[in-house]
Amino acid sequence: MRTPNYLLLLGMLAIACHSCSEDPISPNLEVAIQGVVFDQDTEEPQANCRVTIINTFDVTQTDSSGVFSFDSLQFQENYTLRFEKTGYEDQTISVRFSIDGASLREIEVPLELDRTINAPPEIPALIEPENQADEQTTTVTFRWTSSTANVGDDLQYQLYLYSDQNPTGTSYVTTDTFLAISELSFDTRYFWQVAADDQVNEPTTSALFSFRTGPFPNFRVHFVREDPSNGNFVIYAGETPELGVVNQEDSLSSIALTDGQRSCWRPHLNVLANRVAYLSFVGAEAHIFTMDRDGSNHRQVTNLRSVSSFNLLEVNYAWAPNGGAFLYPHDDKLFVINENGTGLREFATADVGFSFVEVSWSSQGLIAARMQRADRYQSKIVMYNEEGVAVDTLLDAEARGRWIGGPVLSEGADFALFTEDRDAQQYPDERPRRAWILQDGFQGTIRQVNTEAIPPNTSDLMPALPPGGEIVMFVSRPSNNASLGDIYIMEVSNVTGETRSLTFSNATMPDWQ
Repeated sequence: MRTPNYLLLLGMLAIACHSCSEDPISPNLEVAIQGVVFDQDTEEPQANCRVTIINTFDVTQTDSSGVFSFDSLQFQENYTLRFEKTGYEDQTISVRFSIDGASLREIEVPLELDRTINAPPEIPALIEPENQADEQTTTVTFRWTSSTANVGDDLQYQLYLYSDQNPTGTSYVTTDTFLAISELSFDTRYFWQVAADDQVNEPTTSALFSFRTGPFPNFRVHFVREDPSNGNFVIYAGETPELGVVNQEDSLSSIALTDGQRSCWRPHLNVLANRVAYLSFVGAEAHIFTMDRDGSNHRQVTNLRSVSSFNLLEVNYAWAPNGGAFLYPHDDKLFVINENGTGLREFATADVGFSFVEVSWSSQGLIAARMQRADRYQSKIVMYNEEGVAVDTLLDAEARGRWIGGPVLSEGADFALFTEDRDAQQYPDERPRRAWILQDGFQGTIRQVNTEAIPPNTSDLMPALPPGGEIVMFVSRPSNNASLGDIYIMEVSNVTGETRSLTFSNATMPDWQ
């Protein structure tokens, strides 16, 4: 379809010669030919096109608007015009006049690219990743070179990416000579090649290169974030942080292990089992599941007895240090079940009127469990041996009348951490207002781990101890529960004086093994 610019140009030419086009032509009078030349495909006007009237000495060329004209031509019935421009096929057009016709002829001349002189693009040369490269990350920037000798050709590239799992491949289109692709699979062999297309010739295709991504990293930190699309909990594996490093949350990498189609929370890694356990729903019940460390091969562990307590967001279970069994709360009972889902048995019964909520299992064969009444401000932390016999009561919050969270035992079972709301007032919503982390050294003394005031209107919750027990990882959460909170680390003993350090933002339920 012709653009309005050409109609305007021809209209102006027609007005300029209005008087000479009204009268019939006398053989002794003069005629005129005017027109516009344009690219047939793009409709762009073509300047500097040579226009010749064949068998005459009359020659002109188009201006910047693609317009040409021949004025004061001696009348003859037929003129043949030839149009010539580099890169285009020559065009010949006949213009006819008659004695009783108009003295001005206006024409439009489309030029077609000369395919015989348009060379195909240079075969793309692949640069990176190099052929047969190993240990590539799961975000790869592909780079290559290619060019065209034809002025005006705009190259488009198509990158084809194949893998052993996807032999049909996926294609990506770009006009750049680089392309970043993320979320590739770990420990996977990929093949790639690039095709260059100038929309004139057949595309030219590069050689086929291959590379392999590195294995899944053995991250020992796990935590939970919300899927923004549906609010479900998603489990992440994260890089190990370092105490005292400022702003490390910007550099610590993390990888989602679950897809957010259903909520998965409370992850716990067991290095000996080489699997990650977590909680998820089966219908309306919460059950224990395990998966490989890369998020594959999910298996349900519990079945007959679900994980059950007052608040499933606070409930916590424990993995046996050797990875062979789980200990978990089901209302007023603690149950033990083998990692493969067999051997379910009752382990302990809570005091009358109490239900179990959280449990921790140390490598020294000691178990700490928190039980509470329906009133959130009445809790007890009780120590058990591996036969399920209560050997000590660490904390009786029933007498203290404060909000309690935890416990978590150190690797050597030489101390336990728990959280306690320093605000002694009790609230109808039973949320902590200023919970701090406390350490019980089993010698009748309890010390505060926090060496500086926590941020206003926040609580330090859900402590987790890595091997060694020198550092505690925890969640700093707003007292109004406006967000999940952020995960920090700090020194337990405060020997070096290192303050709290942010590690993972908008995250909760940390685990560090």
